[in-house]
Amino acid sequence: MTTNLNPNELPTSRLDGDPRHSRWTVPALILMAPQAAALFSDTMRQVQTMLSDLEAGTTSLVDSVETAARIVELIAGLFGA
Repeated sequence: MTTNLNPNELPTSRLDGDPRHSRWTVPALILMAPQAAALFSDTMRQVQTMLSDLEAGTTSLVDSVETAARIVELIAGLFGA
C-alpha cells in the first residue's frame, strides 16, 4: 500500500496567526496516523527487500550503488527531505 502523505497539506492551527508557529492539530494527527504508519511500513518493506538483494550479492556494482541511492531516497522521503 502506497500512500501520498504530504505533511505540508495537513490541517494546522495557528497559535497567534504567525505561520512560523503553526502546529498540527490533534484531530489531524489522529486522522493521519494510519496513513503515516502504512507509508512507513511500505517504505521499510521496500528497503528490507533491497537490502536482502544487496546482501545476497546477486547484483552488479552499478546496480548495488543505484539500489543504495534508492534506499537513501526512500528513507529521506519519510522525513520530507
